Amino acid sequence: MNINILKTRFTVIGVYGPNEDELIANKDFFYETLQRVITDFGNNRELVLIGDFNARTGRSSNSNIIGRFGEEESNDNGARLIYVNKIT
Repeated sequence: MNINILKTRFTVIGVYGPNEDELIANKDFFYETLQRVITDFGNNRELVLIGDFNARTGRSSNSNIIGRFGEEESNDNGARLIYVNKIT
């Protein structure tokens, strides 16, 4: 969905990520597609990703991607989601 608010262009993308026990090939496909979509939008608009990524990213007090108020646990999907954010 594309929205323009006060001369700022936003695109909202809703996603539902694979479960933690999904086949690795399916997870790879999902996160590669997500990365491609993010890259294709570039920096000419604000991109908002919403949905259920089935990811647990843990917490960190010295990260600009995850904060200190998250869960203690992390999982493979969480690591993949953090990786996508680091390379964009």
